Amino acid sequence: MPDTLLANPDHEAEIGTLLAAAAPRIYRSLSHQILREYGEYERISTTVLNAYIGPRVSRYLDDFERVLADHGFKGSLLIMQSNGGVMSPSTANQTPVAMLESGPVGGFIAAAHVGKMLGFANVIALDMGGTTAKTNLVKDGEPQLAHGYYIGGQASGHPMMLPVIDTVEIGAGGGSIAWVDEREHSK
Repeated sequence: MPDTLLANPDHEAEIGTLLAAAAPRIYRSLSHQILREYGEYERISTTVLNAYIGPRVSRYLDDFERVLADHGFKGSLLIMQSNGGVMSPSTANQTPVAMLESGPVGGFIAAAHVGKMLGFANVIALDMGGTTAKTNLVKDGEPQLAHGYYIGGQASGHPMMLPVIDTVEIGAGGGSIAWVDEREHSK
């Protein structure tokens, strides 16, 4: 069964053009620009995630670029992607969903590199965040890649179906289980 949106996104593009003309300052995400593949639910979920984080990420990146320019930065700013690659700030503004989970991914890539330096081609990498603990299997010196990820965990999360370094949530993070109790602190 052919997916006409994949074959011909003209109608969606036209709606995007009309939205841009009617509300030029509103952040827009069009599914054919975010994820061009079968699986309507996954495509919509990935596009909705992109639209949800897009305005905040765009403001942050614009502010960050402005601060860098104000401080005389002349280099190229690159943004880490969930698949281990990098993208320009303008691409990140359009598809910020591609950077979800990029923090742990950076750590998994570093773990693969350190493993190689220590003579270990196969490593289990762990990222302990404030809310979740995540892991990745480094096999033959390379972090494993998956096509998609469930933001918030597979059981109750939202599918984000772009390539991502395989990230598996294995438990609660450090901030979830460790704190200073006010009563204990005041003694």
